[in-house]
Amino acid sequence: MFIAILGFGYQPPARNIKLVEEATSMLAEQNLGIAVGNVCGTFFMALETADRLGVQGVAVVDDSMSTKGLPASTRIDVVAADKKHDQIARLASAGLIVGGAEGTRKLSGKLVAAGHPVAAVKGSGGAVDDGSLSDLIPVFDSVEQAVNDVVNRLTANSFC
Repeated sequence: MFIAILGFGYQPPARNIKLVEEATSMLAEQNLGIAVGNVCGTFFMALETADRLGVQGVAVVDDSMSTKGLPASTRIDVVAADKKHDQIARLASAGLIVGGAEGTRKLSGKLVAAGHPVAAVKGSGGAVDDGSLSDLIPVFDSVEQAVNDVVNRLTANSFC
């Protein structure tokens, strides 16, 4: 099972890099893999942490992105640019938002529309803090609370 990590690809705040590393570690403890739609910034940290902890990381990229330098264990799915968010929404069972902008808004909307649990970390910037996320996405004070929310909702949905 994969959790989509949403956030800033380019020039993420240093705090967000640490939050994504913490979130990926917590997801790995639950044996949950991660899926990302970019290969730099917060996404690279998620893939690197997943690799270090022995859980599957998947990078869904378009053919314009270089995947040079990604951990060898990373699965790479190449799709057309306009299909990237659709592929991630099909692949992931939930989403965790740590900042981000337009791509975060688009992908989080697709995850919510698919009925997947999504949670965000307050203070991580961009779409999380500007009020542009769906009202259906809870925003938590800590990454631990956000991860626990997503995992608990996944667990509850698996028994339905």
